[in-house]
Formats: sequence, C-alpha cells, structure tokens
Amino acid sequence: MNEKIILTQEGFEKLQKEYNELINVVRPKVILDLQNARIQGDLKENADYDAAKSHQAEVESRIKELEVILEKAEIFREVKNQKNVSFGKTVLLHDFDLKSDYQIKIVGETESDPFSDPIKISYYSDLAKSLLEKKEKDIIFVKTVKKPYKVKILKIYE
Repeated sequence: MNEKIILTQEGFEKLQKEYNELINVVRPKVILDLQNARIQGDLKENADYDAAKSHQAEVESRIKELEVILEKAEIFREVKNQKNVSFGKTVLLHDFDLKSDYQIKIVGETESDPFSDPIKISYYSDLAKSLLEKKEKDIIFVKTVKKPYKVKILKIYE
C-alpha cells in the first residue's frame, strides 16, 4: 500500500519533532535504563529490566509508526483567501442541539485530537465532510450513523 497520508504543515512538523525527540532523547535514555537494569543481576525476576524492555518496545513501535507516516506524508497546501471551508481551516460553529458554539479545525487522520483547542477533526469525519466547501452563515445537516444534527457556520478563519 502506497497511500499518501495528508497532513497540515503544523501536523507534519509536530510529528517530525516527536520523531526527533524519540530518536535523539528517548531512545538513548531507554538504552541506558536497560543497561542499568542488567547490572542488577538476574533478569528473570528483574522488574526494572522488564519495565525497560516494555518501554523500549513501545518507543521502537512508535518510531516505526512515525517513519511510515512521515514517509507517506503529503502536506496540504492551504489556499489563502478562500471563503469556503476546506482542509486546514478553523471554523466556528453553532450546534443547535447542544445550543453552544465551538471551534473545529479540519486536519489529516493522524492529527485528529478531540481534546485540543480548537478541536481537530479528521477530514474523513461526517462533520468535516458535511462542512467542506460551505460558506459562513450556511446551515448544515450533518448525517451520522447515530443521529443527524444541525450546525451553522459562524466564522471561517484563515
């Protein structure tokens, strides 16, 4: 599979930073932790060694995952002064069911983060698909598996 992974410039830089941190800081520390745990003797009943090996496996797994993502990454070039909702844009929405306003940013799958501010949603999500190419003041019915809902685009940020 040679699929491209679409990312924002910000998302690409964040993943590169994480990768560099894992390679240059975390991996050497894990190796040192393993060496120190080995010094303690019997590896069969050495909790520190087991923990260090487990941490090493997690770190190496994440490094491999990031290598694949960065290798397949394609940075989306945002179109400035575009008045429609598009990939990479931040949008202020009013949710009629929740009776509240919130901001979302449409990003690549690997960048999604429901706890960020603004909320980062994948361009594959039902909400993002419903918003793409829409304009400020548009009211959109978002079709979902569970229950459709209605939002209004209050503002599209550059």
